[in-house]
Amino acid sequence: MKRTTLRLLKERHPVALTGFAIALALTLFFGIRLLLVASHGPPPPRPEAPAPWMTPRYIVHTWRIPPEVLGPALGLAPEGADGLGKRTPLSEIAEAQGVPVATLLSIVAELIATQADTLGPPSDTAAPSDGDPGQ
Repeated sequence: MKRTTLRLLKERHPVALTGFAIALALTLFFGIRLLLVASHGPPPPRPEAPAPWMTPRYIVHTWRIPPEVLGPALGLAPEGADGLGKRTPLSEIAEAQGVPVATLLSIVAELIATQADTLGPPSDTAAPSDGDPGQ
């Protein structure tokens, strides 16, 4: 009766075979994970200017404008008391308020410019620092 190589390894080197099987499983897992992550590509670029489809929440996250600044500037009641929440597009907010959407877009553009002057570049493009405020 012939012994197969796998059976021979199992009998003579069970610890090494188990270690090899674990290493192979981890290599396959992380290799497949790498391929899946790499296939998605880089994140989409940030939009250049506000658009009517954008919601206040999107604007807050994209341009780092504090919600307590954006809400009053757009004429929104706190906590969505007026029925217009964080997920309502600017076009619907303008329609509900009876103003042209271009007016809200210009307000948002001014806030973006103000925040850019105040905060500097977004955190993903800011230069790393050593934690020394003097530099």
